[in-house]
Amino acid sequence: QQQQQQLLQHQQLQAHLLQQQAAQHAPGALPTAQPALPAAAVLQLQHHQQQRVPHLTGGWQSNNDIPHRKKILSRIVVYLQQRKPNARPEWIKKVPLMAKRLEDSLYRNAATFAEYNDMNTLRARLQQLALRLGNKAQQAKLQAGQ
Repeated sequence: QQQQQQLLQHQQLQAHLLQQQAAQHAPGALPTAQPALPAAAVLQLQHHQQQRVPHLTGGWQSNNDIPHRKKILSRIVVYLQQRKPNARPEWIKKVPLMAKRLEDSLYRNAATFAEYNDMNTLRARLQQLALRLGNKAQQAKLQAGQ
């Protein structure tokens, strides 16, 4: 239970950081100073960065990957915004969470760090992931209708 609570706190902290990052990359956004994180949150993030990620099975993933994950996450946010430059505010508000879910799936499914971190294939990997997710959703609808 304590591990679940720590994971939830870590996810909340990451979501906070992602929202700040997405706001900075929004079209027409001006650079802003990031508010300081509470000292406890900083200590917790540092603690997590020093440990292996317990719920991953790839063998190569670790919390040392966080800077690379943030970089890829930023690129995904930009890609999503480029796909819908005139999107409604409701959709724009969902971009950080969509980007985080896509990044997390890429991270979990990559066989190696090099594969995950390859910016030259990122767009193609995102397109493949979108196709897989679309196929899963379609299969779920078909099964629900039977």
